[in-house]
Amino acid sequence: MNLVAKAGLPNDAGSIALLARLRWIAIIAQLVVIVGVWYFLDPRLPIVPLVGVVGAASLSNLCLNLYGPKAPHPAYWFQSVLLLDVVFLTTLLALSGGASNPFSVLYTLHVVLTAMIAGPLLVAMVVLLCVVGFGLIFVVNIPLPPELGGHMHGGAAFSAHLQGMWLAFATAAVTIGFFVSRLSTLLRKERDEHHRTVRLLGLATLAAGAAHEIGNPLGTIKIAACEMNASLEESQAPAEWRDDVRLILSELERAQHAVQQLALGAGELMGELPASTKLGEVVKLLDSQSLQTNGRVAVSCENPEVRVRWPTQAVLQAVTQVIRNAILASPKDELVSCRVRADARHVSFEVQDSGAGIPNEIQDRLGEPFFTTREPGQGMGLGLFIARSLVGHLGGALDIESAPGRGTRVEIQIPLGAGT
Repeated sequence: MNLVAKAGLPNDAGSIALLARLRWIAIIAQLVVIVGVWYFLDPRLPIVPLVGVVGAASLSNLCLNLYGPKAPHPAYWFQSVLLLDVVFLTTLLALSGGASNPFSVLYTLHVVLTAMIAGPLLVAMVVLLCVVGFGLIFVVNIPLPPELGGHMHGGAAFSAHLQGMWLAFATAAVTIGFFVSRLSTLLRKERDEHHRTVRLLGLATLAAGAAHEIGNPLGTIKIAACEMNASLEESQAPAEWRDDVRLILSELERAQHAVQQLALGAGELMGELPASTKLGEVVKLLDSQSLQTNGRVAVSCENPEVRVRWPTQAVLQAVTQVIRNAILASPKDELVSCRVRADARHVSFEVQDSGAGIPNEIQDRLGEPFFTTREPGQGMGLGLFIARSLVGHLGGALDIESAPGRGTRVEIQIPLGAGT
C-alpha cells in the first residue's frame, strides 16, 4: 500500500484550503506574541530571527495556497506542512529560551491535531519529530532574559527538572498520539460506513420499487399469453403463431427471473422463508449451479452434516455473484476454488481466484454499485454490490483480500440461523 494510504491523509482541495486557513491563524498569533513580548517586556529578544521564522512559515503557507490544490498528489502537501510546522516551532523555541519557554506545550497541540486528521504513519512521524525537537532545544537554545524567567532554576536542578519534562512529554505524546489516532480512525470509518449505508439503502429502495412495479405488468402479460397459447392450441392455429406465443412466454420467464434477481440485489428475499437443511444440501445446489460454468469451479465442503436455517436461494445468490466475479477475473484455463466450512456460529464460503489481483488504490471502492474494472460489456459493476447487500441482510459479513499478482480471496460468513 502506498504512503498516502498508510498515512491516512486528506486528498482534496477543500481540506488543503482548510489547513491553509488554520495555519494563517497560527502564523498571525505567533507574530502577535513575538512582537508583543519584544515591545512590552524585553527588547533583547532576537526579534529579527524570530520574525524570519514566521516569515518562512508564511511563505510555505502561500505556496500551499497556490500550488497545493493543483498538485498531482495533494496529500503529500499535508504531510510536508505538518512536519514543517514542527520544525518551525522547534526553531522559534530554540531562539526564545528552549525548553524553559512556556510555549513548548504547543508540541502537544501538533500531536493532537495530526492524530485527528491523519493516519498512524504520519502521527508516528510527527510524534517522533516533536520528541526529538523538544529534546534538541535543551542543548541548542538562546536563554531567556532573567526578567522573563531565564533564571527559574539553576545548575543541576534546572537540568534534571527539564529532562524530567522531556521524558514526561515523550510519554504523553506517544500515549495521546496513539489513542487520539485510534479514536479518529474509528470515527472516520463509522462516518464512511454510515454514508455508504445511506447510499445503499437508497439504491435498495429504488431497486425494490422498480422490481415491484415491473413485476406486476409482467405477471399480467404472462397470464394473457398463457390464455392465448391455450386458445391457439385448441383452434389449431398456424404453427408460426404458436411458436411466437411460446417465444413470448420464454422471454417473459427471462424477464421475471431478471426482476427477481433485481429484488434479491436490493436485499429483498422475494417472500422466501428460512428453512432448516443440511449444509451439504446447500453445497450440492451450489455445485449444480457451478456446472453451468463448464467445470471451472471446484466446490468443497468440510462439514456437510451441519444443519443451517437459511433462505437458501438468497445465500446461493450471494455466493454465486462472488463466484462469477472470480471466474471473470481468472485465466480461462484456471479453476476457481470455493471452500465451505462451518464452526459453532457461522458458515464460511471462501472463494479464491487466480487473477491479476486488485490494485491497492481502488480496493476501498469494491462493492460500490456500478463500479467495475472490467471492459465495457462485461458487467455493470453490480455483482459484488448485490452479494454484499444480501449478506448484510442475512446478518453476515463479506471480506476481500487481494494483492496485485496474487489473485483475490473473498470470504462470506453467514450465521447458522441467518434470516430467522
